[in-house]
Amino acid sequence: MVFYEKIRQKTTDATDEGITLKRFCKYYDMYDKKVIDLVAFKSVLEKLGCFFKEEEIVAMFNRRDLDRRGYINYEDYAAIMLRIGSGKKLNPNPVFDMAAKGTGF
Repeated sequence: MVFYEKIRQKTTDATDEGITLKRFCKYYDMYDKKVIDLVAFKSVLEKLGCFFKEEEIVAMFNRRDLDRRGYINYEDYAAIMLRIGSGKKLNPNPVFDMAAKGTGF
């Protein structure tokens, strides 16, 4: 949930949460393959201001590495962020409400 909230905070009125996540991930996608590995994922988290223990980062990464190939397709992940976000800075479904419903990350 902290990860989503940090993305939401970095989202401007002209963009949405999905675009914000893609922008951060694309910076670390050296070969423009639309994927990031664990090292790049850690860098994205740090760039967003998210600091977790190593085992928490690995768990977050593994949860998003759906096919267990060692990387995350950030375009697919950005689509998820777009669906749970409003596309605006003020989210009508705050992350805390999502946690109460058990739908948060």
